[in-house]
Amino acid sequence: MDLLKLLEWDTKFFGFPVAKILNAHARPEELREAVSQLRSQQIPLAYWFADKPSTETHSQVVEMGGVLVDEKLTFAARLDGLPEQPSVPLSVVEPYDEGMPLSDLKQLAVESGVHSRFVVDTRFPQAAARAMFEEWIIRSVNKAVADEVLVIRQDSSIVGMVTIATKGNRGSIGLLAVAEQCRGRQFGQALVVAAQNWCRDRSFQEMQVVTQQANVAAQRLYYKCGFQLEQMEACYHIWSTG
Repeated sequence: MDLLKLLEWDTKFFGFPVAKILNAHARPEELREAVSQLRSQQIPLAYWFADKPSTETHSQVVEMGGVLVDEKLTFAARLDGLPEQPSVPLSVVEPYDEGMPLSDLKQLAVESGVHSRFVVDTRFPQAAARAMFEEWIIRSVNKAVADEVLVIRQDSSIVGMVTIATKGNRGSIGLLAVAEQCRGRQFGQALVVAAQNWCRDRSFQEMQVVTQQANVAAQRLYYKCGFQLEQMEACYHIWSTG
């Protein structure tokens, strides 16, 4: 079984080789072999998405240069059983079009990643992390990685946004953010419910969204909107240099 896969997009975008350790249940000896391969192939960084690693495995990964940068939570909801939410101002949500300011979307995309593993990992170039979220929203608007971008505007500014894509047989929320000055006004709830309606209108029966253990506000929002925790993964960045 192959231990590593070189990630072409990450490698090209970040400007240095990046790989993924393929086995979510890799044993310590497999991880040591993977790190050896990283060094021999001069790949400085590998991601490992581990399914319920033991305390012993965690300690050994850290000794190998790994950093636990995220506890990734996947939430799921069935769209036919969601509660009515008449208090949410859905009328303020609209599809993004090219006449709206892309710079606002870029800023919101960066804000959406404040808890991401790329920001948490201090060894990761922070300018590259910011550029990645800006690229993510550009590719979402261009329909390369999303099917729709919904926004909330105030005057001429975009103050909230959500991206929606297809993942298997589910609708999937990618990026979600509300400008700081507009938080506490149910805009996040409006965006999630609008995304649910968008998926329901296209005959999806389920939706999912991924967030971080550290993002407590997002978890509260998703529970409020009918999502339930489905899966948790420990995300490590394993650096083979330094």
